[in-house]
This record gives sequence, structure tokens and C-alpha cells, in this order.
Amino acid sequence: MVQAEDVILEMNYCPRCAHPLQDGFLFGRMRRVCPGCGFIFFRGPKVAAGVLVEQNGKVLLVRRAVDPKQGWWC
Repeated sequence: MVQAEDVILEMNYCPRCAHPLQDGFLFGRMRRVCPGCGFIFFRGPKVAAGVLVEQNGKVLLVRRAVDPKQGWWC
């Protein structure tokens, strides 16, 4: 049985434009890159979210109150 991980590791064509992918050194490691449209394949991407809070025309900044990284700017 073929698992999803195996299919992803063998990705040879761009999911956006179907151009053959090439290996390139980006962001500190080898990644699959599309020379046609610039798509970069990130294996195991992490989910993240960002928020910009504005009040009375000013941007509010927040520091972490608890660990991990207590005291760091969010």
C-alpha cells in the first residue's frame, strides 16, 4: 500500500503549473522548486496565524506572559 508521505517525497511536477520540479537550496536546505512559476515545496509545513491589533490608530504590541518564551514579543 502506498502512503501519502511516499507520494509527496516523489513529487516531480508542480501542483500549480505542472512544470517539472528541480532541486534547489533555499532557506537552509534542499527543496523542490518550480522554475516555471516559483512554487516551493515545503515538506511538513507548520500551521501558523498572525494578527495585527489596532486601537485608536495605534498598533498594539503584546509580550508573552507564560512559557514557552515568556517575555518575548508575540
